[in-house]
Amino acid sequence: IYRIAFAILDRLTRLSETTVDELILERVRRPIKYSLIAIAITLVAQGDAVLAQLWEPLARFLRPALLGWIAYTLVKAFTAAMELRLEISADPVAMRSRRTRIAIFSRTATFAIVFITVGLMLFAIPAVRSIGTTLLASAGLAALAVGAAAQPALKSLIGGIQMAMTEPLRIGDLVVIDGHTGRVEAIRMSFITVRTWDERAIVVPTTQVLAALRAHEVFGVDTRDLHEISVTRLARTIEAQDIERQVAQALAHRNGLGDARDIELTFDRGLRTLQLDSANTGALRAASVRFEPRSSRFDVVFEIRNDAGALPTRLRFTGTALATVEAAVLTHGVDRNGIIRASDIVVERRPRSEVGREAADRDQVIGMQARRALRAGHALRPSDIAKPDLVQRDQAVTIIYRTAGITLTIRGKALDNGTEGDVVNVTNLQSKRTFSGVVIGRGRVSVSPQPPATIAAASTPVALAANDHSPASRTAE
Repeated sequence: IYRIAFAILDRLTRLSETTVDELILERVRRPIKYSLIAIAITLVAQGDAVLAQLWEPLARFLRPALLGWIAYTLVKAFTAAMELRLEISADPVAMRSRRTRIAIFSRTATFAIVFITVGLMLFAIPAVRSIGTTLLASAGLAALAVGAAAQPALKSLIGGIQMAMTEPLRIGDLVVIDGHTGRVEAIRMSFITVRTWDERAIVVPTTQVLAALRAHEVFGVDTRDLHEISVTRLARTIEAQDIERQVAQALAHRNGLGDARDIELTFDRGLRTLQLDSANTGALRAASVRFEPRSSRFDVVFEIRNDAGALPTRLRFTGTALATVEAAVLTHGVDRNGIIRASDIVVERRPRSEVGREAADRDQVIGMQARRALRAGHALRPSDIAKPDLVQRDQAVTIIYRTAGITLTIRGKALDNGTEGDVVNVTNLQSKRTFSGVVIGRGRVSVSPQPPATIAAASTPVALAANDHSPASRTAE
């Protein structure tokens, strides 16, 4: 039954143009599923005495719990559906008004559902039920005592309902409370949250707000279809870029962060332009600066002198700070021994912890050879690159032999890879002899003559000189 019913409902909701019915159906799917399971077990237990004996005590708790779950889910689903419809409203004032009512009535209904559900579950316990019957005679006195003790809570509850009905305040309204200016962020049954311009949250009891509204006779004011009033006054503007620059300067050179231009900041709350009272004419002065290098968290408090003689205005900013360096970053992958070209890289700022203190710059990597396969987005380090190989293994090379007054060039084959200045082994293709040489250019290896052998005895110099032509001919070869 559950699968058939929800399969039909799913098809019907897909035919609808709005997504509200789909939202409600998805929210109530689980509680209805478990409620049907409980009903099925109850029906089976009617024909099985053993199962009934086990199931009935448990069912006394489950029945009110499942009913409360369904009611709670329906309230939340309808609340979400009404808030979804508010998003397409063209009237911002009406939208804020309805959002306030929805929030208050949703919390009131949730409290009532939870209270009734817990009460029904407790009455399923025989001991609790008998105690309630015994104390029924003194219920009047108990009610008076509870009412006296819960007077503040009841007053707040009634105040929350009054806020919802009369709407003296709406979510998003600009208010001034105890000298603090901010916008109403949330309206609850017992308190109201106001968010100030410097991102502080001020919690005010509902009863205190209602008392102030009654003192100023705000209730019942006829606005005569007036929806909004704009008030313009002189203010001091602090741009978001200026705030970020001041925070970076305050953190510069703290615990290894480096210069201010090399610090990347991420604020916990979105940074925006601030509008301060025109009396705040002083400069931003760092009153407190804290930075934790392990977590990269910062907490900076600024003070601004006030010409009105009041205490300095304090601005607090928190977030994370990372030391960064400019690095050459690959735009696409490069194979091992591949040559890096100017079109292969871009210059980006990367965290110093990622690339180290010796990041390779753009001019340093262009024309160099990758020591290993590198992926796209990799920030290059000096250890990732090397001079390009001018000689490849098994490549045909030109062997250059230089000695006093003689330069010979012969064909050969390289046995090693090598860049400029490297010593590699080469083979003479004519004599098949292998010897070492120095790479001096692309496909060119220079071979120096061997030093002459040390003469063991000085008594036979003429004989050695007379037979010296044979070694000379082999060297020339």
